[in-house]
Amino acid sequence: MDIGYLAYLDPFVFGGGGEMVMREVLTFGKNAGHKIDLYCVKGQKIRKADFLANKDLFILADIFNCYTHPHFYSWGLLSELISRQKYIHFDNAYVEICNLGYLPCCGQTGYDNCVYKREGKFKRFLATAYKLGIGNAVHDLNGCFRLNTRWLYRESKLNIFVSPLHRNIALKMLGQDVIDPSYVMKPIVDTRRFRDMQETRDIENLYIGPLNEAKGIENIRNLFPGGDITLIGDIGEERYRQYGDYIGHVAYSEIHKYFNRAKNFVFLPEWPEPMGRVVIEAALCGCNLITNDNVGALSFNFDIRDPSNFDNVLEEIWDMIEGII
Repeated sequence: MDIGYLAYLDPFVFGGGGEMVMREVLTFGKNAGHKIDLYCVKGQKIRKADFLANKDLFILADIFNCYTHPHFYSWGLLSELISRQKYIHFDNAYVEICNLGYLPCCGQTGYDNCVYKREGKFKRFLATAYKLGIGNAVHDLNGCFRLNTRWLYRESKLNIFVSPLHRNIALKMLGQDVIDPSYVMKPIVDTRRFRDMQETRDIENLYIGPLNEAKGIENIRNLFPGGDITLIGDIGEERYRQYGDYIGHVAYSEIHKYFNRAKNFVFLPEWPEPMGRVVIEAALCGCNLITNDNVGALSFNFDIRDPSNFDNVLEEIWDMIEGII
């Protein structure tokens, strides 16, 4: 197939969780013989002629990751693409539903006006749908972003989510008639790297990830007020640097070594974490899990400690994609 891939971030340049997933998906597709051209705002230069070239299929992924970027493709160009091309939509987070950081309402409000924007509780992008020129848009700065992006899901031949929890939040906010047909992909995990190496566990409690409120740092502080926990990741606020045993950034290639030293892996997100692959990686490495109900990785109906449950994930995804044509 001749495929176009449209995203805000180039997954072969950037290394966030969603980009790691898409890198694996696209690499598998290329190795299977598909021609895949990438059109990404950050990491490449997009030419309109290429962007609107006829393809067998377009894959759209997290295209509104930063929709106020000065070089973002216009809504008019997106509308033209969607009216002409067959596409599927990968949803790795909530950026196509909410243009605030970390979905502060947690998908619970369902109102057309956003209380978090009105009260200024979170940083927000100031560009409006009016400025971007989309027809039938809600031009209110306080309006819920999902009202402007339902068409992206509704016109897609398939909406792909990263966990049952992730799909359920989208379902609540958009409606089943908007998100279907949909598919929940199983996590892509390197089970050869993430395994129990039977080593001495000299770390009592471990957290790996960004240190911010949405990822659960305040919940962790409440559970361990004395700071009896080792923390690895980027600092969201400088005050967290003084809490616990803060190690800082560690390369992803070294993370499995820390999992194999930890007795407990702690992950208590405040927001509905779309997937949280780090929880699966910790479980495969033999950690006891201290978690809550906001972890997408734990919403699957299979044992995440069993590595066989992560076999043939990419084959299954591409079977779905190839079936669209």
